[in-house]
Amino acid sequence: MSASRATVYEGLLVLFALVFLGVMIASGGRGAREQFVAFEAAGVLQAAPDRVQGVDVYGQNSQWRIARVVDGWELAGAPLTAEASQRLTVALQYLHVTRPIRVLAASETSALAEYGLAAPRVKLRVHLADGRSHDFAFGDNTTVGGQQYVRVGAAAEIVLLSDFVGAEWSALIDALP
Repeated sequence: MSASRATVYEGLLVLFALVFLGVMIASGGRGAREQFVAFEAAGVLQAAPDRVQGVDVYGQNSQWRIARVVDGWELAGAPLTAEASQRLTVALQYLHVTRPIRVLAASETSALAEYGLAAPRVKLRVHLADGRSHDFAFGDNTTVGGQQYVRVGAAAEIVLLSDFVGAEWSALIDALP
């Protein structure tokens, strides 16, 4: 290929690139989200974690009242450890964003003890800035694995959540004094 022919091809390529950029600028370019699915927080805690002002955590033999303060979280007037604070933050995010795998209607369930909810492993009361609170009780894991029975409030339904949600709350309990 001669030098003049290569120069013509390079010139056409540059012209094409400029026209393409001009069209993108004029049309607004590619849609910023056309290749992504919009995120929707569909967890059992509808309120965003930053609206949580406190959490009452009940383990098998202990209970704690954790409060939000300006610079983090405190327990009985003392700051939470870094590990406990991180666990609490992640656990609240999980409650907010993790969509239930399935909701078992009251007609599908029998005694709460069958799901480990008569004496739950972990119980929570999440207090929001607007004064409302939400209760959660974490029962047994399913026999299939990877899922855990959770009761939200006093509802007759039982939801199945991924077991990593309850595991994070259990890890928080282990990190508390």
